[in-house]
Order: sequence, then structure tokens, then C-alpha cells
Amino acid sequence: ELYRGAQSYFLEVNANGGIHGRKIELVPIDDRYSSEVAEEATERAVTDERAFALFGASGTEPVAGILKTLKKHETEPTFLWGSSSPAEASREGPLAPFAFNVRGSVKTAARDVVKALGAASLTKVAIVAQDNAFGKSCAAAARKAAEERGLAVVAEATVSGGLRPDDASKNALDVVRTLRNAGAEALILGMTYNPGAVVTRDAREEGWNVPVAVMGTPDTMVRHLVAHEHKTGRRMTNGLLGCVFAPPVSAEEAHDNVWHL
Repeated sequence: ELYRGAQSYFLEVNANGGIHGRKIELVPIDDRYSSEVAEEATERAVTDERAFALFGASGTEPVAGILKTLKKHETEPTFLWGSSSPAEASREGPLAPFAFNVRGSVKTAARDVVKALGAASLTKVAIVAQDNAFGKSCAAAARKAAEERGLAVVAEATVSGGLRPDDASKNALDVVRTLRNAGAEALILGMTYNPGAVVTRDAREEGWNVPVAVMGTPDTMVRHLVAHEHKTGRRMTNGLLGCVFAPPVSAEEAHDNVWHL
């Protein structure tokens, strides 16, 4: 969707003369959602394609691989623009200068999620994260945000990032039962859409209808849950909160490591 949407706009720009007479060429390179492959893809983009900018990247680990390679080529005028990832590597530390962000960080998402749960008078939350760098950063941010707002984290758990709603052999029922027994009034999910759909589905299948807030991109997760609703007749999408902080690009100030155009 991102590629098609971007290409449709770039074609319009090109049809109207391009940018200062130069046309935009969008070259797709697959990073396979892997840090190592992202390094190879970025190497090709910088050296073979002589790219002016990298765009459309997603995922904490791929973004880290991209930025690592851009730093290696720091004498080249190339940068990562508009990544859909909230990765901290693109906001803090030695790799941050090679990224121009238009999406909020995991810290921003955590604060927004916890604020919403607190506004609903919930005081006890559980944090569930997937077992990779993205999950760890989400869990740390959610824990800190809950502490700052006075919400108690009554339980934390980790699930495999490889959980998929179409794989009946794997589920998160044990995790869901443990968190329910801990007395959590809401779940904060630090994970991508596949494991997020599995955890939410299993909570609803158990009759546990507490609010579920996901810090990853929620759209595909919702589609999975709606499909399960149609298949089973059971409600899956009640009490869901998705948080993707994408500020207006007309803003002039920098806020929370999100630089606005």
C-alpha cells in the first residue's frame, strides 16, 4: 500500500515537471524485514543506485541495518526519510542524524496509550511484548509511561514475534490466562500485527474483554480480527486502541524527536 500510494503521487509530480525539472524514480529494494538484509539493500541503494534518499522502511531491526550502512557511507548525501518505524535508533544515539522522522517514537506511543487508559480510570495494566528489539523497546517505554502516570504494571510477558493468526498450532492462551490471573484491567501490546492479533483473539476467546492497546501499526491486526469475527461469530474488535502518532507535516516545531517539515 505504501509503495503504490507513493508511486501514484510521484507520478503526478513527474507529470507536472518533477522537482526543479528533475523526475523522481522510485526503486524498490526488499529488506525482507531483516537487519542484515537491510544492510545489503542499503549498500546497493547507495552504491549501485546512487539514491538521494531512502524511503518507506519499516521495522526496528531493518531500520537499524539501514542507518548502520548510511553511517558507513556518511560522506554520501543519503538519508532515511519518513520511515514508518518508531525505532529509537533513528531518534537517539549515533545513528539518529541519518534519519528524518515524521512518525512518533515508541515513547510517544507509550505515553499516549497510558494516558488513554488512565483517562478511563484504569489503574492496573499488563505489558506483553514480542521477543525482539522492537518488543523490548516498547515494553521499556510502556513501563516508564505507566510509572510516570501512576498505573501499576501487575504483570509482564513475552510472546514469539512469529505467532500468526493463520497458524492454529500456536497460540497465546497461557500468556493470556497468566495476565488475567494477575488482575490486569488492560493490556498494552508491544508487538506487530500478527502476534497482536493472536494475543487479542485469544483474550476474547477466553471471554476476557479488557481494553487492548497496541503500540504497533494496528490496521492489519484489525483485519485479521475482523476475519476471525466473520468466521466464528464472536466479537474480537471491542475495546481496541491503536496508536500511530503521525504529526501534520505543516508543523514548524520539533517535538519529542519528531522533526516536522
